[in-house]
Amino acid sequence: MTPQARNDVRAATSIGAIDSRLAQNDGIDNPDGLIRTGTLDITTIASDVFIQNTAVGRTFAARRGFTVDALLIADRGGTNQPIVINGIIAGATGVDAVTLARISSTFDPGSTINGCLITNPAGCIDVPEVVPGVTFPVQDLIEQQLDEEAPEDGGVGAGVLDAPLIELRDPLDTSEDPLLDDPVTGAGNEDLWVSEQPGG
Repeated sequence: MTPQARNDVRAATSIGAIDSRLAQNDGIDNPDGLIRTGTLDITTIASDVFIQNTAVGRTFAARRGFTVDALLIADRGGTNQPIVINGIIAGATGVDAVTLARISSTFDPGSTINGCLITNPAGCIDVPEVVPGVTFPVQDLIEQQLDEEAPEDGGVGAGVLDAPLIELRDPLDTSEDPLLDDPVTGAGNEDLWVSEQPGG
């Protein structure tokens, strides 16, 4: 990680804060990561394992930091080992890489690979990033209508939507409508009729 990331990690109060910090790339744009090898075998003695994201994107699938065929992590000295790493394992990125890591140490429950909890990779859902200059269809529609409705002189009324994108209407008055639209043509189940006469 960069020196500034290392300082922030040392000051972090939770492993979640460490993951958030190491998702930032500090201006580095290296999609292959800074570590590239066949098998990356990390064996520590009561030590943390941190690898910072080296790609522009911060979604699970966009994160980088290392590219390896196999990843092994072991710790000989203790329990609750914090692991926060970002990278590609056997060509898999994001959530898919989590299950490919072979970790024999007892790690902190908040440990992550590519921002995804190692203990629950199925719970990771990518949310689209907000990228400057990239808009979504609804936003495009709003901006298009704003441009069309704005007076050329930019005066009063500029930037005001004339027609709403969503229209809410009052409910129709149904108090005068009949309860039954179709005539009743049956008399029910004759087997269940009860005779009012004794013995009947």
